[in-house]
Amino acid sequence: MKIIETMIDTDELDTDINPEMSLPETGLNSLAIARLLIKLEAKFGSDPFHDGSARIPDIRSVSDLAAAYVNAQKAAV
Repeated sequence: MKIIETMIDTDELDTDINPEMSLPETGLNSLAIARLLIKLEAKFGSDPFHDGSARIPDIRSVSDLAAAYVNAQKAAV
């Protein structure tokens, strides 16, 4: 999963991650998550939160985050 690869490249992770982990379980604080969202937007060329296809309060797990970007890319095609 490219989302997880991007998260692993984040220097602020304290643990190995898997898709079912909640975002707090990843060890990322709110600033680190904001930085991650910037990296994901740059990598995938879309921002599901800006275009309205996803809402940040609905993102609870790594797989939720991945799904938001996958759905945004599908909608852009």
